[in-house]
Order: sequence, then C-alpha cells, then structure tokens
Amino acid sequence: MTRRLDSKYVDSSTTFQMTTPQKIVYGVGAASRLPDVLGPQVLEQTVVITDEVLVRSGVVTPVLETLGLEDDSKQILIRESREPTAGDMERLATEARHLSPQTIIAIGGGSTIDSAKALRLLLTFGGSLSDYEGPGRVPGPSDLTLAALPTTSGTGSEMTGGAVYTDEQANTKTAVGSHHLIADAAIVDPLLTMTAPPGVTTSTGLDALTQAMGTYHSPFRHPMTDTLSMEASRLLYTYLVPASRNGNDIEARCGMAYGSMLMGQAMANAECTGEHLFGEIIGPRYGIPHGYSVALFFPYILQFNRETSEQTLGELSRAVLPHMPEDNSEAIDKLIQGITNLIDDLAVPSLAEFGIKAEDLDELSDRVMEHYGIPEGLNPRVITKSDCLQILKAAFDGIDPLMLPI
Repeated sequence: MTRRLDSKYVDSSTTFQMTTPQKIVYGVGAASRLPDVLGPQVLEQTVVITDEVLVRSGVVTPVLETLGLEDDSKQILIRESREPTAGDMERLATEARHLSPQTIIAIGGGSTIDSAKALRLLLTFGGSLSDYEGPGRVPGPSDLTLAALPTTSGTGSEMTGGAVYTDEQANTKTAVGSHHLIADAAIVDPLLTMTAPPGVTTSTGLDALTQAMGTYHSPFRHPMTDTLSMEASRLLYTYLVPASRNGNDIEARCGMAYGSMLMGQAMANAECTGEHLFGEIIGPRYGIPHGYSVALFFPYILQFNRETSEQTLGELSRAVLPHMPEDNSEAIDKLIQGITNLIDDLAVPSLAEFGIKAEDLDELSDRVMEHYGIPEGLNPRVITKSDCLQILKAAFDGIDPLMLPI
C-alpha cells in the first residue's frame, strides 16, 4: 500500500514555525567545546553566572578552565541555590553592570539560565522586570551573546524564551516571555548533570516529563513539536527513575539530558498544560519544589483533559509505554496509572505533607483561576472554578486520578 502524507502537512490552512537557539550542541563532553562554539573574540568580555552549590562541588571548574578563568574571578557571578525572585535577578544585573559584558554564560539549572536571560534583558534595556512581565513585552533583541549550559535535566530553559521567577508580593510564579530571550547557544553536556543530587534530579525530571507530555496535547502543538515531545516523553519516562536512583548511570543521565533538550524545543513553541497553572500558584506559597508541585497535579490534569484530547493522549500512551492497547480510552487509563506509579516510586510527598490544609483549597482555587494561563487557553479543555476546586480536592485527598469525574 502506498503511504500518504498526513493531511496536516498539505492543508493550506495549517502553517507552523519553530523558534530555537541559533546553535544547539549536544554530547558527552560538549562543554569543552564552548570556546569553539562562541569564538575566541566573544570571550574577551565575559560574565559567567552560576550558583554556590555548583561552585563548591567543582562542577563549573572544568568549564571555567576552558575560558581561562579561575574559580574566584570577578567575572563570575554566584547566585543563591534557590528559585529566583525578581529582586534576585535585578541584584545580579546591578552587580554585572560595571563589568560591561559582551557575553553572558549561564552554567546551572533552569533558575540560573532564567536569571541570565533576565540579566541580559536588564543590561540591554534597563528598568525592572515588571516592565517586561508577561508575553511579548521585550522591545527587541540584545547585542549581548548568551550561552546556556544546563546542569539539570528539567526545565529546558536553555531552549526557551521564558525567564521564570517568583513575584515576592503576590508569592506566585510569573515570567517574562519573548523569543528575544532565547539563548544564542545551548550546550547540553550530560556530564554536567552527573552530580545533581537525587532530589534535584527527581524534581527537575518530573518538571521535564510533565512539560514533554503536556506539549503533545497542547492547543498550540504542531507537527514539529509533536515529533519532539513524543520522543522526549519516551526518554524522560524511561530514564527518570534510574537517574534519580543512581546519578552515576551515564546512560540514564544521557537519556534525561537529551529528552530534556527535545522537550525544551517543543515547550518553546507549544507550551505546557494545566498542571503548571496549579503548581505555579501552590509551589511558591508552600515552598514546594516546582517539579513536585506540577507532578502532583499532572495525573489529574491528564484525566481531566481526556475529554478533549483522547486521540492525542492515546497516541502518547502507545509511544511511551510498551504493549499498549489500540483502544484510546484503555491506553489513557494505563498512562495515567503509569504516571501515578512513577510519582509513588519517586516518593514525592503529598500536598498535605507539604503543609497545605483542606481549608486552604477554596482560596487556592481562586488564585489559580486568576493566574496567567487559564484565560489564555493554555489547557486544551477549559477549566472552570468548579473544575479547579474539584481537581484541587482530588489531589489533596490523594484519590485515584481515574476516579476524577470528567
């Protein structure tokens, strides 16, 4: 039988595009190629942003050596190892301004890479982050070069145009979003992730997994993001538990790093789904690591979204798990159960164990409904106030996600 091209590629009403870093380099030992990737002339006025834990552990030392820098160089800006606030990012910009950098190199997890994006933005255009908050408010490109070297397999920030931070007054996650923020070069070296502790590996990996699966049934998905998110989902689901249990497993670290890189490209062009709307409100308020906060809601969001996304979630199930039935409903059941079991295997604490109380849920549902994402239609199925409260209660009570009424 002659195979026919899917109609989505030939339908004149369907167009799609991809926005990615200008250079993407992946490979074991890829960090050593940093000077070649950027060019020696670019390295003359360089600022490196990293965090205190990575400096103490020696992870950044080999990268600094390729740049001809010592660990105590004034060109290294060291941030606290925590999810950043707007104030944290603005203080970094103040510290960096007198160095007049032409190149910014971020070595760290998503928080460090996001901080570097914010730093470049503020050094270029001035002001405060609130001037650019939300999507599409960055005036234009920067003349400063930005290179991102992730040390976790999680946010995919090295590929995206978002800089996420905590709004200290509202105590919620917020972001600046623009394709002008995307790094010029993303260098993904699995060796840089080898010392990430189990808790960090688990949390960032869960974030990556939810984002990979979310982009496959996002309202903004298209054929190119589908290809990336499906393979990312398969890799991340396969290797998350092995990487969390044995950080020296180089195959698992490579699977996670490559999967996270693919996910980041998909995320930059398709967005994730409703679990992030909950996690971005609840995480900062209760001090829950971001990956845990989104993962705890993800099985419930999958169950909620099956009404509008049955075909795509069935396809995703068959791509990620072996021996899946052709019936979409049965396959989705097994995917949701598989994700639930994975979260249990990784011993993620419950919402109650993180300090949330039953009497908090009504107020939290109001906060989620006001958060960026629901009015903008980021979830494929519209979430009402009653839906929101129902999902919150189900996640808090820890009921089987398949029992969530849809």
